[in-house]
Amino acid sequence: MTHASLLRSTVLFAFMPLIVATMVRPALAQDDGCPPEDELKLHYTLYFEPFKSQNYEDALPELHWMLQNCPGFPVNDDRNFERAVESYEALAEQADEADVKRAYLDSALVMFDFAIPTLQRVGAEVDEFQWTRDKGRFIQNHLDDLSDLEDEIVKSYKKTYDLDPHRIQPYYIEYILNDWASDSRFDEMLDLLEDLMDKRGEEPDIQELEKKYLDRIPDEEKLSFLEAKYAADPTDPDVTNQLATIYTKLGLHDKLREMEPTPGILRVLMNQAILDEDLAGAAAYLDQLQEMDSSAVSTDDYYNLGIAYQSASTFSTAKRYYDRALALDAEYDQARLAVANLYATAVSKCTVTDRKDKAVFWLLSDTFQRIGEAETAASYRRYFPSKEDVHFVPEWTAGATTTVTYTCLGLTISGSTTIRTSN
Repeated sequence: MTHASLLRSTVLFAFMPLIVATMVRPALAQDDGCPPEDELKLHYTLYFEPFKSQNYEDALPELHWMLQNCPGFPVNDDRNFERAVESYEALAEQADEADVKRAYLDSALVMFDFAIPTLQRVGAEVDEFQWTRDKGRFIQNHLDDLSDLEDEIVKSYKKTYDLDPHRIQPYYIEYILNDWASDSRFDEMLDLLEDLMDKRGEEPDIQELEKKYLDRIPDEEKLSFLEAKYAADPTDPDVTNQLATIYTKLGLHDKLREMEPTPGILRVLMNQAILDEDLAGAAAYLDQLQEMDSSAVSTDDYYNLGIAYQSASTFSTAKRYYDRALALDAEYDQARLAVANLYATAVSKCTVTDRKDKAVFWLLSDTFQRIGEAETAASYRRYFPSKEDVHFVPEWTAGATTTVTYTCLGLTISGSTTIRTSN
């Protein structure tokens, strides 16, 4: 293209949206029908041949004529508007100057604005859902050049959703939610999520969207939303757990206790009682959980309560809960280590002076050795009974096996061990 031709094109297409709008608008008021078919075929051929050859600039004048005089020709659909968008988009991609490129893109957007009302007016087939969605996609695809129209993307996708919430793909719904989340438009997000779950809540992709974007809404904002969902279905485990978690975070323990007991809620209440140092209450919740569904009780449940009782220096009860955890899983390392540390803590609080009582250090060393804590096990050797101690206990013979029982602070430590000395 020569410099003069480029200059003319720049001037022409800088005003192209106004030109196209002027050409398309009369069709909205056209009541006399289309021109004769021979004339239509001529103009259709005159634009279609260069269009087919991707000579879009030559195709546009005759394509404009078609849009003005009989936009649905030849099969009463939207193909002429689609080709106009394609033409302007292709010319925009070929343009070297930003102003020219923008003029072409604006002209394509005019096609999006007039396609639906024009074709509906003349009774041609047009998919309003598709044209509305594709306008948003068009702006999104050319956002570098249409950055001032970014808000129109969400508007187009939201209108598309309103036209048919069952048809729109999750990608476009997520685009809306992500935009609103970035702008803290939480009420609108919740309204959309509620409507979406009502209409398409059985779809896994939609469930993932709800979960993802609920997490981006502050707890206080989504509380009433979750309460409504819980009231509608108290058996939904995801809603129950989310609501229980929020009640816990916000310190709404009375509301938590008013909820229908489930394993998840009982576990939350138990853990909260532990934090509140209400160990009797925590134990009661654990017992209730056991009665409701014994299979729902985990090693962690027993372990956490054991740790709490140990912190309260109620060693025998702590040991009982550790033992329950190990009954579920004999290789549960946290509980095995907890038992060893419990023994060590209890013994450290007692004064071991009696020769026979010193045998408890054999048990402590054995306990740590069994769980792979060799260094800790070795550290207790200096507390072992001495050769003299072994000599003065008649039933002890070095190298033999003996049974040891030692009670301290209500905790009994017992087991079989090998008699050995500290030196």
